[in-house]
Amino acid sequence: MTTTVGPPTWYAVVSTWRFTPVADLLIAVAALGYGLLVWRHTRDRAWPRARTTSAVLAVAALVLALNSSLAVYAARLFWVHMLVHLLLIMVVPVLLVWAQPIRLVRDASGASVRSFVDSAVASRAFRVLTTPPSRCRSTRLCSYSPT
Repeated sequence: MTTTVGPPTWYAVVSTWRFTPVADLLIAVAALGYGLLVWRHTRDRAWPRARTTSAVLAVAALVLALNSSLAVYAARLFWVHMLVHLLLIMVVPVLLVWAQPIRLVRDASGASVRSFVDSAVASRAFRVLTTPPSRCRSTRLCSYSPT
């Protein structure tokens, strides 16, 4: 599906948006789930506002990168395309780490979910997925020779 987009005037930049149904649905479900867990957590004890603000900013950055004029002009202008990449790989992950959704799931849930989260976080698969390798195991892959 290709759409013709005019030159990026101020009006076009502010008013041009696109709808991505699958991504928007996933973002909405995640935001709603986070909000529900925050509400459930705050019944017993306070959840820091900075974490909630970080989650809201992460959702806003995702919507901005995937639905705003940045997404529309990313196919037309390379610098906008790279700006979207930077938002998705540098801004959103940091905001999500600050939001601490795994801790929220653990703290706002019952004993069975808490034990499941604890065992999942302590598992080898979780460590492999979340921790970069500290050293190379093969010298052939680690060493670089221009010849």
